[in-house]
Amino acid sequence: MDALVSTMSHLISVSAFNKGEAGAIFSSVKKTNEPKLVLRRNEPECILISPAQYTKLMEELEDLRDYKLAMERLAANQGKPTISFDEILREEGLSREDLEAMEDVEFE
Repeated sequence: MDALVSTMSHLISVSAFNKGEAGAIFSSVKKTNEPKLVLRRNEPECILISPAQYTKLMEELEDLRDYKLAMERLAANQGKPTISFDEILREEGLSREDLEAMEDVEFE
């Protein structure tokens, strides 16, 4: 029963926005970090999430894309010898701490 009550608390009718409750809804989403499912005519219309949740989801998505790319590259390598990241750092005379101390560089 608790799950049903919890789920119901995340449902918002689009008419609530039309009644001027948008500000309170947005504040609730941002404060609680709990998403709201907006319904129009009892059908899902959109999902509201906080900026923190959005940022977390985008970072996780980027990590998954990077992981997928790495797995694709490993598969394409077909078992050929590889060089570890630590080996490359040693060859260049760097440590992980050196990298952490460096400023971030953005590529366009």
